[in-house]
Amino acid sequence: MVLSGCVGLTVMWVANFKLLAYTGNRGALAHPDVQASGLVWAALLVLPFFPAKSGRQPARSSSGVAALGVLLKLGVWLGLNVVLLAPQGVPPVARHVCYAVYMWMFVSLCLDAAMPLSGALLGAGRRRGGGGGGGGGPERGGLALQPAMDGPYAATSVREFWGRRYNQIVSATLLETVYKPIVQGKWVAPVPVAPAPAGSAAAVDTSASSNGTDQGKPAHNGAGAGAGVAVRAGPTAAAAPAPAGSSNGTSAGTGSGSGRPQTPMAVMLAAMGVSFFISGVMHEICIAFMCGGRLEGSYRMLGFFLVQPLLILAQDAATGLLMPRAFRESTPGRLLQTAVTLAMVLASAELFWAALESCRIDERGLQEVVGAMQQLAAAARRAGLLPGGAARQEL
Repeated sequence: MVLSGCVGLTVMWVANFKLLAYTGNRGALAHPDVQASGLVWAALLVLPFFPAKSGRQPARSSSGVAALGVLLKLGVWLGLNVVLLAPQGVPPVARHVCYAVYMWMFVSLCLDAAMPLSGALLGAGRRRGGGGGGGGGPERGGLALQPAMDGPYAATSVREFWGRRYNQIVSATLLETVYKPIVQGKWVAPVPVAPAPAGSAAAVDTSASSNGTDQGKPAHNGAGAGAGVAVRAGPTAAAAPAPAGSSNGTSAGTGSGSGRPQTPMAVMLAAMGVSFFISGVMHEICIAFMCGGRLEGSYRMLGFFLVQPLLILAQDAATGLLMPRAFRESTPGRLLQTAVTLAMVLASAELFWAALESCRIDERGLQEVVGAMQQLAAAARRAGLLPGGAARQEL
């Protein structure tokens, strides 16, 4: 069940959506650093990773911090396996909260733990130029990758939870294949305009308008697809102004100082709704993989994702009406918004867990993980790596 679910997510969904985005010159496979090497292109297609989003912190590659994080997450994850399979059972509400933490740990272990190594492999042997003006020499380094999880527990809104915090690999694929084409009104991405020479007035204006591409603005997104996010991390795409008369999804909602037209709110709302709908459909397909090749049938999983845009709109309206701006930006205000956000997501997730439980996906997955751990422990004992193996062989 675990293997079929991973195949459904990484191949049926992420890899296929990367290819779809590439047909419109968008997404991970159209990244300038990726197109330079056919091997890197193919590896990124197969691997469930995405280049770091413009203006966002890439996955950290510090070996010490990464190892400590992996050990901590692994401990929590294994502990949850024991708790959720305990004979006395766990109350339904507590069990579902444990499921949420369990899934967060599982995705983080599968993706974020492997990102430092994968980023180096994807860009091994390439040299990148140093800073402008010749002040810095070239440096070796791999392709900077987007972390899958970015502290979802710290989200201050449902919009931020999906758009900037939770499972940003899926977020990026939906952004490039659903949200941006709808917002821009075209499938093929607008051709970037060559940046003006350094020091010119045009270059200064471009850099001023692009610096805020992904910071300080809400991400009008669906299922993690944020309008304020430029997925291509390359300098050309990040600095390129939108062609006249077109609407650039990477700058939706920017001020008039950039000279780019505003995207109508109705278009952004439609893009958000369609993004969540597509996410729900793909989740139903992944559930079918884990249910032995048949649809679960209740469509509660799809319902969970269709509820999210309604929660986003309701929370945005209530926050703007009931919370003064100064309070929203204060520490107590942010803590309150985070508590409300997590409560809304977890409450709506009853639809999500119900779909998993109806096909016994949760129970079978836990049993598979525990069974695999037991087999590894038994093999380690036979090899003498764990105590107990030698004594059993003598008996």
